[in-house]
Amino acid sequence: MAEQSMKRKRPNPDIGTCAICGKDSPLDKLILPKDSDSWQTLYQAALTRNVDSIIKLYVDDKTIPNILYHRECRSDFTHKKHLAKYQKSVEVSVEPTQSETRHSQRRVPAQTSTVYDPICIFCQRVSKYVKGTKTREPLTQAVDLRADQRIRDVATHQCDDRILSVVSRDIVAAEAHYHVTCYKLYTRGPHSSPESTERTKDLYSEEEKTALDFLFHYIRTDIFLNPRIVPLADITAKLVTFLVEKGLHPKDSTKKHLRRRLELEFGESLHFFTLCNRVYVRPQNLSIDSIATDFLILQNKFEAYMKSKDTEHLLMKVALLLREDIKCSTNEQSWPPQPDELTNAYVKIPENLKIFLNVLLGGDQVNVSDRTTRISWSLGMDIINAVTNAVVVTPKQ
Repeated sequence: MAEQSMKRKRPNPDIGTCAICGKDSPLDKLILPKDSDSWQTLYQAALTRNVDSIIKLYVDDKTIPNILYHRECRSDFTHKKHLAKYQKSVEVSVEPTQSETRHSQRRVPAQTSTVYDPICIFCQRVSKYVKGTKTREPLTQAVDLRADQRIRDVATHQCDDRILSVVSRDIVAAEAHYHVTCYKLYTRGPHSSPESTERTKDLYSEEEKTALDFLFHYIRTDIFLNPRIVPLADITAKLVTFLVEKGLHPKDSTKKHLRRRLELEFGESLHFFTLCNRVYVRPQNLSIDSIATDFLILQNKFEAYMKSKDTEHLLMKVALLLREDIKCSTNEQSWPPQPDELTNAYVKIPENLKIFLNVLLGGDQVNVSDRTTRISWSLGMDIINAVTNAVVVTPKQ
C-alpha cells in the first residue's frame, strides 16, 4: 500500500488549471482566448501585474497559446479600474519616503528641456483639489498667445522673478501647463483683490436680503390676500427682476435655494407641489373647496364649448375676443399723431388677429406666404382703425 501511495497520480484529462488563480476545475468551466485581441488584452494585463507564468507564454502578436482560465478570473484580471488601482498602489509602494512624495508634487520645472514639465507654473503642483470638492483639477496646456502676454504683464507689474523666468520663453511653444483656478487667481486685476471681492459679496448679500424681504411682503400682501396657485418660476422672476433693477447679476444659488428660504420663512403656510416638471405654490388659506369649485366651473365651460354646435354663437365669441385684444393692445396717441406713433412698432396687430387673418386668407398658420402676410397686415390696420372708431390712426391710414 505504501508503494502505491508513493506512485505519482496520472493527470486527469477532464481537469484543467486556471492560469490566473491556479485552481483546478473541469474543462467545461474553463475557456480559451477567443482571438488574438483577447490574448493581447490578457497579456497586457499580465505585464501590468507582472505575472511571469502568463508572460512566458508570449510568442508573437498573432500566436495564441494554449492557456485556460475561468471567465470570472479573466474579467477581474483585465478590468481597467482594477488594473489602474493596482498600478497606482505599486507606484505608491515604490516611493521611498513621504518627503519625496511631497517633493514630487512640488518641483521646479526643468529648464534644460525644450518643453516644461507637466506641472502648474503657478503652484508647481501636478494636481490639486478643487476648493470645496473632492475632485482633482486637471492641468491645462497653454495654447493661447493672449494667456502668455497676460501672465507676462502681471508678472512684470508684480516684479515676480520666478514667473518672469518662466515666461522668458514662449509658454505656448514650451508647452507650459497651469490650473485654471491658479491662472484666474494670479491674473485677476486690482479690482478683483480679496478686499474688493469681500466688499462685493457683502453688497450682494445686503441686496439679496432686501430683495427677499420685498418678495416676502409681496407674498403676504398679494398671494395670501388673493389666494391662488402660483408657479414658483413667477415668484423667482420677481426676485430676479428686483436684483437686476439694483444693477446686480443674480447668482444661481439665489434662485436654487429660493424654495428652501420660502419654507423657512412661511413654514406650513405655503404648500409646494410639482405638476408636469413645474413647481407650484399654494397658500394654506386657499381651501380645497375653492379649488374644486374653480375646477368644476372650468370643466362645465369646456364641456359646453366642446358640445356646442351653434356656429353663430362661436363666431360671436371669436369676434368679442378679437375686439378685446385690439382694445387692450393699442397704445394711446396724441393729436395730431407724432411720427413715432405712426410706425409698425407703435401700432401692432394683436397676435390673435394676425392668426385669424392668416388662417382666413391662406388656410394655414404654419406656411404663410408673403402675399398672405401683406394682405393680413393691410386688413389688420383697417380693422384696428375701425374697431377704435378712428381713435387709433394706423400707418396705413
